[in-house]
Amino acid sequence: MYETQEMYPVQFVEGFNENEEPATGRFFTWEESGIAIPYVPSMTYGLSRIEIYGVPNNLEAEREYTFHLRTDYDNRPSRNCIISGKLTIPEGDNAQWLEGSMEQAIIVLAQHRYWLTLEEHPLPFSMGLATGGAELGLRTGSDGEWATSSLGKHNCMLKFYGRIIPTAVTLVTKEEPHSVKLLRRIEKCLVEMVELIREQKELLVRRDEDEAGANNRPRKPSRGRMRQ
Repeated sequence: MYETQEMYPVQFVEGFNENEEPATGRFFTWEESGIAIPYVPSMTYGLSRIEIYGVPNNLEAEREYTFHLRTDYDNRPSRNCIISGKLTIPEGDNAQWLEGSMEQAIIVLAQHRYWLTLEEHPLPFSMGLATGGAELGLRTGSDGEWATSSLGKHNCMLKFYGRIIPTAVTLVTKEEPHSVKLLRRIEKCLVEMVELIREQKELLVRRDEDEAGANNRPRKPSRGRMRQ
């Protein structure tokens, strides 16, 4: 038997302008609000890591930056954060791929719009742009309030990593999780309760039939005593 992690390791799934040439000296910077990047997965998979091409803003020491993955509401980020993560920003000012890890893997659905939101400001890095490729319409906002108008379209560069698990495959692990064991116990109890209720119902039906039969049988006349 194999662990799920061994059968389906984390791997590069897809990207956005990841193979384009970075534009020299072109970086997208904002200071007074958060920013949201749209993401529409091409397949359903377990997202666990991202990378954003950018440049640290002359940091003297490495730091971590919190990001969120939100659902879509009316073509902008909703208030629902489904997972958070930490983006590692190294010291210095060298343009590079910045790695971000999710708190835990999260299933993202194919052709569903999500938003990668960077809400702390000022941001400790600037986003790098590509010389060509596709453009993403970014949005600005923070604290659950996101602008209905776009912040403009930009050639952002991103990579997405995770586990691609065929939905038709039954996963086999060394030991069932505690939650699965608990569900099996509940299922067993429910089956036993249904069986008990069925037996009780049969007993009540037989009792009613016996009483009905007794009431329908002719009664023998009782012999009374004559009082002196």
